[in-house]
Amino acid sequence: MSTWFSGLKVWQQTCVYAVVLLIINTLIKLLFEGWASLFTFVGIIQILGGVAISTFFMWLVFRLQHPHSEE
Repeated sequence: MSTWFSGLKVWQQTCVYAVVLLIINTLIKLLFEGWASLFTFVGIIQILGGVAISTFFMWLVFRLQHPHSEE
């Protein structure tokens, strides 16, 4: 079964994943630590760092699944 997501190129899939992950990480941080934590340097680094690391590994998985797909 093909979905709109599987029709995207690897870098597009990775970008979609990163945006979804950023939203989820932000909501979790809001839920457990409140609004104030979003506006601190440490809070921003935690969210962006988690997204960056997870996105890199997801990109790696996409590339391993589709080694000959064009960027």
